[in-house]
Amino acid sequence: MNEENESVTWAYFNPDSSAGRSCPQGGQLVYHTFTYDQLFDALVMEDPLDYLEQVSKTELVDVTEPNFASIAQEFLADNESFYSRYNDVGAKLSALVEPRYGIFQLKGGEELRDYRFESADSLKKHGLYIDRENYDRVYRGRLREGETLEDIYRRFN
Repeated sequence: MNEENESVTWAYFNPDSSAGRSCPQGGQLVYHTFTYDQLFDALVMEDPLDYLEQVSKTELVDVTEPNFASIAQEFLADNESFYSRYNDVGAKLSALVEPRYGIFQLKGGEELRDYRFESADSLKKHGLYIDRENYDRVYRGRLREGETLEDIYRRFN
């Protein structure tokens, strides 16, 4: 985790990689770096790891890399593995960052006029859908223990 630039790096060793085919012990270290916002988005996805693999900045270190041994030792010493497609991935990803929330505001422009001051149910009823691309995040905060959506609503209204 990097608090300064609000990012997380997910690292794992891929022994099945085609990297290092000339070497009998092929494989590579795979580093995926993603932002807290991307992590937040992943938590509501059907396959959060697949989503993060798609949106992350990816770096690979092949076993054929001259400094691979020292990089691998650092990797083993500094990383706690949470990679698993079979266990509770959502809980593991949630534990990486403190609980946060975001407040989004509909962007300006005439093309979004029909969305203003409408509830999600009303939009759906009129054949419209909510697309995150139509919104700007205007605030992000850390969720306090025991805080509810109603508490956040009251604080900002």
